[in-house]
Amino acid sequence: MALFTTHLSVAATIAGSGAAFLAAHGMVSPLQGGLLLTIGTFGGVLPDIDSDSSLPARGIITCLALAVGYILALSFVTTIPAWALPPLFLLLFFGVRKGIEFAFRKTTVHRGIWHSIPAAVALAGTAVWFALALPGSDRLFAWWSGIFLGLGYLTHLLLDEISAVNYAGLRFKRSFGSALKLWGAEWQGTLLCYALLVGLWLFLPPIPDVFTAPFAALQMPFPLPWSGG
Repeated sequence: MALFTTHLSVAATIAGSGAAFLAAHGMVSPLQGGLLLTIGTFGGVLPDIDSDSSLPARGIITCLALAVGYILALSFVTTIPAWALPPLFLLLFFGVRKGIEFAFRKTTVHRGIWHSIPAAVALAGTAVWFALALPGSDRLFAWWSGIFLGLGYLTHLLLDEISAVNYAGLRFKRSFGSALKLWGAEWQGTLLCYALLVGLWLFLPPIPDVFTAPFAALQMPFPLPWSGG
């Protein structure tokens, strides 16, 4: 598999290039471009969260818990006193962190369902919902967030597959095919991943017109998912 630093640098390069292009053409604000860079880079290392003991995995879990705790705490801003927000955030952070650690130990194995195409799609859809909860966010930025996280995630999987080829001897290593796959050996994690996919398919917000416009002139035999402007 590729090194953590390789995943980080390649994901940051791709996300940074994409975010700079969108910001330069006025499709996102400079601040949103910076957030997309962060989201895409994070997506590039996110698959390694299924490694129970690695330092990068612990860092990824901590960052994820910080983000989820912050977004959850925002929902209480108007209902509790200001002095109660810091302890609430800490409580949510530690609770979410322990919950993530427990869930991954019980339902995943390294290079299992978390290293797969459906996991990339499911996490991209989840990123759309989290981005919608950010202050000042809109539907267009939320969808860009999902795209950038999914792109970073798929970049990680592709790098793992590339590193699984011994080009000198033109042979495949044992790890070949363990990243770009559609299911994992652990049935609980695979079932949970596909259940999340179905839920996202049904309840994701409509895709903005900027993404669906290129398909408007095509004669589609079925309606586009999440259509509605």
